[in-house]
Amino acid sequence: MSNVLDRRESTQTVAQTQLNFVDVGLAALLGAAAFFLYLRTLAPVVLPGDSGEFQALARLLGNTHPTGYPIYLLLAHPFTWLPVENVAYRVNLFSAFMAALAVSLTYVGGRLLTDRRLAALTGAAALAASTTFWSQAVIAEVYTAGAAFLIAVLVLVLAWRRSGRTGYLFFAGLLGGLSFGVHMTVVLAAPAIVIYLLITARRNPRVWLVATFGAILGALLFVSAFLYLDWRAPAADFIAAAIQPSRSVWGLAETDLDSPWERLWFSFSGRQFQDRMFQAEAIGKNIWQYGSHMTQEFHPVALLLMLAGLAWLASRRKAEAALLGVGLLAQWIYTFGYNIWDIHVFFIPGYVLLALLVTAGVAAVDSGLHHLLNRGVVLPAVASVLVAVAFLVTAVWPVLAPRWDAVTEGRVADFDFDGYPVNRFSMTGL
Repeated sequence: MSNVLDRRESTQTVAQTQLNFVDVGLAALLGAAAFFLYLRTLAPVVLPGDSGEFQALARLLGNTHPTGYPIYLLLAHPFTWLPVENVAYRVNLFSAFMAALAVSLTYVGGRLLTDRRLAALTGAAALAASTTFWSQAVIAEVYTAGAAFLIAVLVLVLAWRRSGRTGYLFFAGLLGGLSFGVHMTVVLAAPAIVIYLLITARRNPRVWLVATFGAILGALLFVSAFLYLDWRAPAADFIAAAIQPSRSVWGLAETDLDSPWERLWFSFSGRQFQDRMFQAEAIGKNIWQYGSHMTQEFHPVALLLMLAGLAWLASRRKAEAALLGVGLLAQWIYTFGYNIWDIHVFFIPGYVLLALLVTAGVAAVDSGLHHLLNRGVVLPAVASVLVAVAFLVTAVWPVLAPRWDAVTEGRVADFDFDGYPVNRFSMTGL
């Protein structure tokens, strides 16, 4: 199998500059800066709702409400051993860590997508400062972990296209399968990746075999993780604490859920949410919410860059344009029809894709300037730096600024705004 994983598919690669230690350093620096922001505004205490459930079960290791999130809990568990503050704080810290990792990987993804460092920095910084993403980075929730898994899968797919090493696709599939136990929205990237592979490797069965093998292995590890947590079954386990004592409310017979496989399907299928999915009456409301609050996630300059980035990719790198475009479409189809009150947090995977389009937009402007200033080397290079700095200041700082006082004072930021509760409670006063 190692020969299969390491085999190069030279006919499907894209000739670009390889990533190097400078990129590793920039990704690490950007992630550290994001982690600092989230650490300074981290919720320090036990939280209500799902966050409190995650704080408890990350320590006790039992399954949560559907869809169970076993991989998330197992990854968060080592953070509960840290000798800092309390267990609740440590699980909140895990969200900050995963958010920072997602930001670092967004830089790497942008670099692979456009081959431009400053553009990649701008896109990753736009994600780091976006309101809903930040709000989930300071509490115990699954969404920043989901974002990290999503961008990691995309980075691995793009790395395969660049290098031709099918091993990258194995690990992309592996993380994709594992993501069943992090958050289901990550899996929505699958149609886009399938289309991407159809465009770039339609006649290469080895590519499909390796990616599928990784995905199956990841899915089996997800099932194993669920069964392990189900076997532990602490008193706070969701099925033990909430389902079994109220079987009649759930329409369950006395013998239902006696088997771990029944409990797996009950959790994985999201039974309690099924009647809220794909509701036509939710579409208009969710689209309105998505659009009306977009400028509170990204500055209007960033929104223009997204459009420019999509057009630039469509003209130069059609496969990558399809990857991001279909990925966004899949997220929108699912989330716009989902009739739940906190739908805004389900938009985060789409924001990761939009951040990559911001990167492509900066690259488009930079490419245009290089075309206009095609004489010499110094002038285009200076123009590239000035453009990137200008976009960082105009597209990122205005979104970050409302929370800068909280950062400097080291307190929890308030993310409630304009009737749009980014958290399930007001963070003010914690």
